[in-house]
Amino acid sequence: YGEDELLEKWARDSKILDIFEGTQQIQMLIVARRLLGKRSSELK
Repeated sequence: YGEDELLEKWARDSKILDIFEGTQQIQMLIVARRLLGKRSSELK
């Protein structure tokens, strides 16, 4: 890879990591709601 290509690759990779991290947070919220027996409106 050239320097420009590496920068583009890193920019693309960082965006996908944001998506995965957000997905993990949503999954943790869903698990917590089920463990607590609460609906999302009750946790606000």
